[in-house]
Amino acid sequence: MSDKLDKHFSDQAVQETDLQDESIRDLASTLREMLGTANAIPDLPVIQNTTNVIEEISRQSLQVASLIHEYTKLTWAGNSISLVLDPVRVNDGLFIVRTVKIQGDLKSRVEQCRDSCTKLMDKLALRINVDTNIRAKKIEDGLHQTGTILLV
Repeated sequence: MSDKLDKHFSDQAVQETDLQDESIRDLASTLREMLGTANAIPDLPVIQNTTNVIEEISRQSLQVASLIHEYTKLTWAGNSISLVLDPVRVNDGLFIVRTVKIQGDLKSRVEQCRDSCTKLMDKLALRINVDTNIRAKKIEDGLHQTGTILLV
């Protein structure tokens, strides 16, 4: 029975680690996408009375990088996963069962970071749309001044 329990909890720990690894990979992918988009338009104008989304992305990027760095420094059986011995009574016998506990703080911080990145990407998309609209309006106004007809 002990071997089955060992295998069960070992498998559970590996599955949890795989899920955390995937979450970190997704966060890194979001960071690449966010930075790539922001780098493509470094001269994006700041809209008056709003936050500078490019600066916010820079700050958020440092937080994401720090979180990823922290995660990569965790050991498999150290900080990210701890095995706890819990006493369990079964059929008048006392068994010690190991349970796996994943560090909850890191998991919630990754989720918060991902949410912040998503909100920043939404802000960035909105700012790009506004900038594109402003540029298109300037082109249209220039065409009207020269008497050129714009065919759409």
